[in-house]
Amino acid sequence: MTVQLSNQLKLSSSAYLRQHADQPVHWQIWSKETLELAKQLNRPILLSIGYAACHWCHVMAHESFDDEMIAHYMNEHFINIKIDREERPDLDQIYMAALTAMGEQGGWPLTMFLTPDAEPFWGGTYFPPHSRYNRPGFDDVLRGINQLYHQDKEKVNHNSRVITEHIRQRLAQNINIQSHEHNALELHQTYTQRLSSMLDLHYGGIKGAPKFPSAPLMEILWLQHLNHKDQSAYDAFHLSLRNMLQGGIYDHLGGGLCRYSVDDHWLVPHFEKMLYDNSQLIKHSSFAYAYSQKKLLRIRIEETIEWLQRELELPQGGFASSLDADSEGVEGKYYVWQNEEIDELLGYDSTAFCAAYNVTSHGNWEGCNILNRLHSSVETPDEEFLLRCKERLFEARQQRIPPARDDKLLVDWNGQLIVALVNAGRVFDRPDWIELGRNTYAAIMGSLNNQPLAHSLADYVATVPALSSDYAAMINAAVALYGYYGDEHYMLDARRLIVELNDNHCDENGDYRLTALTQDDVIIHIHADQDDATPSATAQLIEALARLALVDQDYELQQHVEALSQRALTRIQSLTYGQAGILNAALISQSAMILHIFTDSVDHPMIKITNQMIDMRRTDIIKIIDNDEMRETNIPHIGLQNINHPSAYLCIGNQCLLPVYSNDDLEKLLKENAPLQI
Repeated sequence: MTVQLSNQLKLSSSAYLRQHADQPVHWQIWSKETLELAKQLNRPILLSIGYAACHWCHVMAHESFDDEMIAHYMNEHFINIKIDREERPDLDQIYMAALTAMGEQGGWPLTMFLTPDAEPFWGGTYFPPHSRYNRPGFDDVLRGINQLYHQDKEKVNHNSRVITEHIRQRLAQNINIQSHEHNALELHQTYTQRLSSMLDLHYGGIKGAPKFPSAPLMEILWLQHLNHKDQSAYDAFHLSLRNMLQGGIYDHLGGGLCRYSVDDHWLVPHFEKMLYDNSQLIKHSSFAYAYSQKKLLRIRIEETIEWLQRELELPQGGFASSLDADSEGVEGKYYVWQNEEIDELLGYDSTAFCAAYNVTSHGNWEGCNILNRLHSSVETPDEEFLLRCKERLFEARQQRIPPARDDKLLVDWNGQLIVALVNAGRVFDRPDWIELGRNTYAAIMGSLNNQPLAHSLADYVATVPALSSDYAAMINAAVALYGYYGDEHYMLDARRLIVELNDNHCDENGDYRLTALTQDDVIIHIHADQDDATPSATAQLIEALARLALVDQDYELQQHVEALSQRALTRIQSLTYGQAGILNAALISQSAMILHIFTDSVDHPMIKITNQMIDMRRTDIIKIIDNDEMRETNIPHIGLQNINHPSAYLCIGNQCLLPVYSNDDLEKLLKENAPLQI
C-alpha cells in the first residue's frame, strides 16, 4: 500500500509540535487515524515525546530530526508521531512507565518504538545521531529496530505484551478494600523516617545530583513538622527552601525558579522555567513564612509573582506554561554573565556586588557566572545597594534575546497557581494577588462558556479534553476562592465539576482514571498515583474532594473520599517512589480541619489572625455579616447557629470545638491545634 505522507505539525495548537513543523520528518499527530495507518502500512511507530522548554529535545531535533538522511529513513520505515507531554501527560506516563520497565532511566525527549497497536517494545531518551557518549547512534537504532520488527515479529510481540501487562499491573490495577484500613498518620510517619536517610543535611533536598525542588517531598517534611513538632523535619524543609532560593536555580535578577539543578548544591540550573514549580514555590514559601516570618521567603514570593505577571501572564488572564531553557540556540545564554560585563555595567559597585553573588573572573560554570548567594563572601551585605545593582543588570539583560515562551494555558497548572495566589495574598495582605487568582479562574471558566472542562487552551480555545488532574485543581481553586470571597457561584462550579468528573473519569470501583474513560486513544486508562514534579492526579483529587466535602457538608462525598484514599494507599505500597503526594493528601483528608470565621468587616483583626496563621491542613471559610442583624447560619457538624457578633468555629474531623469570640482566644485556638492530634 502506497501512502503519501507529509509533516502534519504546522497547524498544531502546541508550540512544541510547531517547533518541528519544518523538519523533513513526516511527523503525524497522535490520533486513532494515525494508529490505524500504522496497521494498514504494517510499520512500527516511532513515538517522540517532549515539551517546548526542553533543552535536550532541541538538541535531538537539531542533530537527528533536521538531518535529511535520518529523516528519509524514518519516513520510509516508520510512522513518526510527535507528542507534547504537557498536552498529553497521560500518554507520557504510560510510555515513561514502559521505559522504566525496560530498566532504563526516564527523561525527555522520550523515544519509544511501538507496535501498530500502540504497545511499546523498545525505547530510550536522547540518542545522538551517531554513536558517542557511550550511547548508540540514532541512525543505528533506527536500522536495528526496523530489522527486529520485520524479522523477529514473535520477539517484538512478546516484548510488547509483557511490557504492556507490566504497565497495566502497575498503573491501572483494581483494588477493592473491604477489611484492612490504613492509618494515614502512621504511614506518613514511616515514610518520613525512610526519607530522612536520603536527605542532604548540608545542601538540602535529596542527596546527590541532579537536585529537584520536589514539592511532594517538601510537603512530607512540612506536614511532619506540623503534626509532630518534628524539629529535624522543619530544619530539612527550611534548609532545602533556603538553598533553592539562594542558589543559581533561582533567577536573582528576574525572579522565578528553574526546573532543577544539574549539580548537588543548587548552583547550575537546567534553565527552563515552569509554571508549576513556581506555583509550588509560592505555596510552600507562604506556609513557611506564616510560621517563621523569614524575610527571605517574603522577598522571593514578591519577586516570583512579579516575574509571573511580567513574563508568563497571558493577555486576557491566566498564565503560559513555561519559558525555554535556550536562547539563541544556547542553553542558559540569557541568564549568565561574564565578570567583565558586570564591571562595565556597575563600575565601582562591581566589586561588592560580585563578592555577594559569587561572581569571579574565571566564572562558576563553563567560564560564565550564574548569580547566586550560596557562597557570598560578604557577611552582612547592604541589601538596598545590591537591589540597585540588580536593577541595573536586569535592565541590561532585558536587551538580550529572551527564551521562547510556550503560550498554552494548562488548566491544572493554573488551578494550582490560583490556590497559591489566594494563600499568599492572605498571608501578606495582598488582595491584588487574590484578585489575580480570581481573574485567572474567570479566564479559564469564561473561555469554556459552560462547555466541559479542558486540559489545555490555546488562545482561550479548548484543544485537549480535561484530565482528572484538571478537575482536582479547579475544584480546589473554587473552594479557595469561595473561602475568601464567600461567593456561592464558586461552590456551584465545584459541584458541577464533580458531576463531570464522575461522569467521565470514575470507574466501576469508584476510582478515577487520568484520561476520560470514553477516550479511546490510550492503550490503558491509568489511575496516575505516582508523583512527578507535582503531586499525582490521585493525590490532588483526594485533597480537593475532601475539602469540598467538608465545606459542602456532604457526608456521602466524605465517605467516597475515604474509600478513594484507602484504595490509593493500598496501591502505592507497590511503588518504589512517588508515593508522597497520596500520603500527604490522605493525611490532610483524614485530619479534615475547617475554620469558619464570622466578622462584620473584611478588616476585622480575626481575619488578619486567621490569614497570618494559615495551615495547609485547614480549609478556611470567611463570612462577613452585618453586625446589626441576627444571622442564622448552618455550620457543619454543629447545625444552625445565630451569629450576631464576630466569632470563630474550628472543626476537626466530625468534632467541633467551642466557638471563640476574641482575637486572643482565636490566636490561642489556632496555636493549640498545631500540631494536630488525630
